[in-house]
Formats: sequence, structure tokens, C-alpha cells
Amino acid sequence: MDPVSRLGQVIALMRARQAERRREAGTPAARAQARSGAAGADDVRERVVRRLHGLDLRREGARAQGVRVFLETVLLHELGEGLVNSPRFRQVLAEVQQALESDPATHAELVRLLADLQEAA
Repeated sequence: MDPVSRLGQVIALMRARQAERRREAGTPAARAQARSGAAGADDVRERVVRRLHGLDLRREGARAQGVRVFLETVLLHELGEGLVNSPRFRQVLAEVQQALESDPATHAELVRLLADLQEAA
């Protein structure tokens, strides 16, 4: 599966979960979120690729940085750019990253996704 498809699947899953939470809360934003479609995935992919430029994912520190770039970009796209300087957002970001990196299979798949995105650029 190509990196764009995998990225699209990750974003679609996140969107679906967020839309479900909004529906449960009764907000009309869920309908708007559902309409955003693949254009959002393309935008996120481009941003991730741009931010990954120059990282050597063969180095462990760079892999961790790449994972953080990916998560930050996707979460800010989904939750709103206004959170970028929020200490709570940074805490959640660190917790999500730690959770993903603690599962070797998930972490390896995420690193492969990042490497594939770099190659495709």
C-alpha cells in the first residue's frame, strides 16, 4: 500500500472518531468534518512531507522527531491550528507519541510510513 493511502486511512480513522464524538455531543461541526474529504488528507500529506524534509530517519532521534512531526501535523489539522502553543496540546501530543512508540509493531509501521512519504516526495 502506498504512503498516501496509509496516511489517508490514518486521517480517515481520526476523522471518523472525532466526528462520532461530535455527533454524540450534538454539534453541527460533525457534518462539516465529514464533508472535508480527501482534500484534507492531501494537505496533511504535503505538510508532513515538507516538515520531514532533511530528517535522516535512519537515526533514532530523527525517527522520534519524524513521528512527532507527523502526529503534530495530523492532530493540528484535525483539532485546529490554534492549539499549536497550548501546553495541554503538547502534553497530549507527548502521551500519544509515547503510546505509539511503546508498541513495536505500530512504531515500525509509522516509521515505514514516514520513510515512504520521504521517498515519494
